[in-house]
Amino acid sequence: MFSFGLPLCKQLQKINIDLKEAINLAQDTVDELKTIRNNCDDEFNNIFSKAKVNIQRICLMFMVSTMCFIL
Repeated sequence: MFSFGLPLCKQLQKINIDLKEAINLAQDTVDELKTIRNNCDDEFNNIFSKAKVNIQRICLMFMVSTMCFIL
């Protein structure tokens, strides 16, 4: 979730910020978070699917390295 707020945070830390751009960026961030909240089941399934693929890759790499060590 922090990645959604990072561009806004960096923009707000500038010395000479463009207020209109900062407001638009803040509204975009709020809208994106609302979309995620409204589609939380889909977002969870998406994150879970990616995690599952990563775990399968790690297990495969572990199995291959273990086989190489045994041989």
